[in-house]
Amino acid sequence: MLDKTLIQWFIEPSIKRNMSPIKLDSRFSPIIRRTLIANEKLKEILSKDHSYEDYDVFFLTFTNYLGKEIKYIGKIVDELKNRNIKCSLLIFDPLSKLSISKLRSSENMIYSYIKYVDKEDVKKRAQKISKTYKKLNDERKIYYSFEMIYLLILYYETVKIALKKHRTKLVFVTGDLSIIERCVIAAADSCNVKILLNPIGLGFGITDYHNLDNLYMAAFGNDHKKMLLANGVKKDHIFLTGSIMFDKIGSYVRSKNALHQNRTDSSKTA
Repeated sequence: MLDKTLIQWFIEPSIKRNMSPIKLDSRFSPIIRRTLIANEKLKEILSKDHSYEDYDVFFLTFTNYLGKEIKYIGKIVDELKNRNIKCSLLIFDPLSKLSISKLRSSENMIYSYIKYVDKEDVKKRAQKISKTYKKLNDERKIYYSFEMIYLLILYYETVKIALKKHRTKLVFVTGDLSIIERCVIAAADSCNVKILLNPIGLGFGITDYHNLDNLYMAAFGNDHKKMLLANGVKKDHIFLTGSIMFDKIGSYVRSKNALHQNRTDSSKTA
């Protein structure tokens, strides 16, 4: 059961970084909130059903990252498959999007699991929690609205179902700031499924981790490790890996150095 404290944990990074799915004018907030629910309902309708084979590892990604982030994930998937470890993507569409062609074509969308969730129970829980935030009258109101909390609980429960149906042992995520990413992290932890958080960008690790016993994190360096420790990550759950953002920088620097050396050698010869 999600309580008020955990709801704040889900939403806090989005408020701090102004990551609302839509830039809101308060006058239109009720219409936008209802549109948000309708948008997510369409995703459920458009998504294909799954075959429920076992997957050892789920890789969380988003429709707008397919073809970008997926190139990085693909290398890991291939290596794991070579070791007879079964893997699959777990794909979300961002709350602000409706990627119709990808929803229709992909076999890995989260939305086909929603039919197994007790929506009436989710609705009652969302109504109860959202009442405590009714007095808010600022930019946070959208985050604590019934509609947003309903979707948050819905996807939290949906991810738990997906993990159980596939008997998943590990979830791989590349960020922790969006509401969806945090839904997946918390759902996996509640199912006693390991989570490996290996960031591909900056800004990760800026908030607390709510006593997540199954969360393991890759750190960019010692300073980053200290920040994670201060925010509640267990010492033996942190791995110093450096940032993958430097992978391409390394090859670029080497090529630049080689070019500079060739020019130096050419000038000496001349």
